[in-house]
Amino acid sequence: MFQVILPYPPSSNALTRNVPGKGRVKTQRYLSWLMAAGHDIRLVRRNENEPLAPPYNLKIELVRPDKRKRDIGNALKAVEDLLVEHRIMHDDSLVRRIEIVERDGGFKGARVTVRSLERARAT
Repeated sequence: MFQVILPYPPSSNALTRNVPGKGRVKTQRYLSWLMAAGHDIRLVRRNENEPLAPPYNLKIELVRPDKRKRDIGNALKAVEDLLVEHRIMHDDSLVRRIEIVERDGGFKGARVTVRSLERARAT
């Protein structure tokens, strides 16, 4: 199992933008989040380099940073891509169950939990 609390993820609608001559590029907001969230993962993960064994269950618990309306489903893309980039999971196509929950407090941002179903079967 892997668990980390990340900054609240940007909406999937705000991850990229069109740039003439370059196509789709990551937005500054997304790049800033990737740096901050990546730092948080490295603090928790330390020296582990191997991804969890697939398949996976993914749970994302969100605490909104303000009162604005948000579609909680739009938080998924950024989190999944981050977990693959930092080798927590091999590939997000190997996720078998996703649970996204909105909470009222207890922490700020997004608490992300990845469970390996392979390890659950082995025990």
